[in-house]
Amino acid sequence: MKENKAMIGRFDAILMLVSLFLESDRFHAKKYTSIELCLSCIVKENNLRAIKVGIMKVLVKLTTKFKLNMVDKSLAASLVGDGREAS
Repeated sequence: MKENKAMIGRFDAILMLVSLFLESDRFHAKKYTSIELCLSCIVKENNLRAIKVGIMKVLVKLTTKFKLNMVDKSLAASLVGDGREAS
């Protein structure tokens, strides 16, 4: 499973996921993109890639979208972004 997540980062999917989140106005696209980013960033290499391509902008945007009920996902992703593993 971790191998698949590492492969996501090697093929630049992190950049595409961040871009999709920032550009999409659709709730489900944002929801599933944020979930995949969170899960992918458990792998340290993906974590670093995500920070380089602008994940922090995404996390800030998520925390300000209370009506989308995505605060929990953004906080979980920020813990991963901080180098901690989500349990």
